[in-house]
Amino acid sequence: MRNLIILLFLVPALSFGQDMSNSIGVVTLSEEYNNTDHRIEFLNEDGSTWDTFNCYGPWDDLPDLQILAFKPDYFVFKIKCQRETPTHYIVVVNEETGLTKKLKKSNKIR
Repeated sequence: MRNLIILLFLVPALSFGQDMSNSIGVVTLSEEYNNTDHRIEFLNEDGSTWDTFNCYGPWDDLPDLQILAFKPDYFVFKIKCQRETPTHYIVVVNEETGLTKKLKKSNKIR
């Protein structure tokens, strides 16, 4: 049931104005996501922390972060993945500027 609800939110986002060119897909919260660990850390190329996204807010303190979909009531988080390395996903955090950051692979995201 949870997967069905997530799909109901994700499918419309893919079909309405989302440019998925130059990407290999999206990164989302995994089913093993632990709600107590509600932060997603974005890293710079050198591995330092660029910013941390808190799934519980506040969200207005991240003006450069423009993700494809976020529904906090259902823990839906979707961001465009440009490429993948053995340890990280390279994601587009701002569609307008093309800014990319790294997300460390973990059981939190897929």
